[in-house]
Amino acid sequence: PPGSPPRWFTPARDNLLGADLGEDWLDCVNLWIQLEERLGYGSGPLPAVAFRPEEWSRFLAKNAGKARNYDTQPVIKDSAEFGITFLKWWHNMQPKERRSPEDRLLPLPIYDLPDSSWEHLLRAGSSGSIAILMQAMWW
Repeated sequence: PPGSPPRWFTPARDNLLGADLGEDWLDCVNLWIQLEERLGYGSGPLPAVAFRPEEWSRFLAKNAGKARNYDTQPVIKDSAEFGITFLKWWHNMQPKERRSPEDRLLPLPIYDLPDSSWEHLLRAGSSGSIAILMQAMWW
């Protein structure tokens, strides 16, 4: 039926909600659920694909052509390196006003920007913002 979540959504949601990462994490996941509903569960991939961690690319390749197994976390050999790569990817997706100098991984804490500055991050679907949440959970 129209407005019903696609097949990928329920296992992804359940996996994210099952992570014991505290109340802030649950709030974040619940906001993601609202975003997916608002955007109709699909709007295209996130930008900065070239910068994303290879673990996500391997996860996608392993599940190519079939339903993704969100319960199977990839092996992360070096969590510190994964974290650095994840933050670089996140930084490269930010609106230009939030990008910090190259020696800092976190974006500048500037949130009062026009809606148009954030549009490229409003991505739902199996290649959208789920990628950010899954990798944050893995880290």
